[in-house]
Amino acid sequence: MGIAADVSASARRCTTRQLEASWASETGPDMNNDGQQTVLVMLKNTGSADCSMVGFPGVQLQTAHGETWDLRRDNEKPKPVTVSPGEQVAFDITFLASTRDDDRKFAPAQVVITPPNERGNLVLDWPYGGALLDQSAATRPGTFIGPVNAGM
Repeated sequence: MGIAADVSASARRCTTRQLEASWASETGPDMNNDGQQTVLVMLKNTGSADCSMVGFPGVQLQTAHGETWDLRRDNEKPKPVTVSPGEQVAFDITFLASTRDDDRKFAPAQVVITPPNERGNLVLDWPYGGALLDQSAATRPGTFIGPVNAGM
C-alpha cells in the first residue's frame, strides 16, 4: 500500500463513499505533556479507480457530551493529489495538549472529517485520551489542520 502521487488529469474527484479514514500510527501523542503535538490522519481510496483531491478536509472535534470545535486551517498551500485504489493521502492535526488544572480543556471523543469538496463525513474515535487546550475562540489558535498531502 503506497502513498498517493501528484494529481492525474483523468482522475475523478474522491468522494466520501470511496474513502476510509484511519490514524497513521497506533502510538499517539503524549497527552501527559503540555505543548504542541501533531497526529496524522490517513484517507484511503477503497474504490476501484483513481481519484483526486485538493484542499483541506473539514475537521470537527466532538466531546462525549456533544460539545464541538471546528478546527481552523494552517497557511500551507494545498497541492492536488491522485489516490490510486488502496493508496492513501494524509493530513495533520496539530494541537496543544493540556494537563494544567487551571486550563480551559476540550476532551475529544470523536473526530468528524469531511473530505475536501465533499459533504459526507467520516468519523474516527479519538484514541489518545487526555485533553486539548481549548482555544476554540482564539484568533490564532495553536490547534489547526493541514491540507491533504501525498508526500507524508
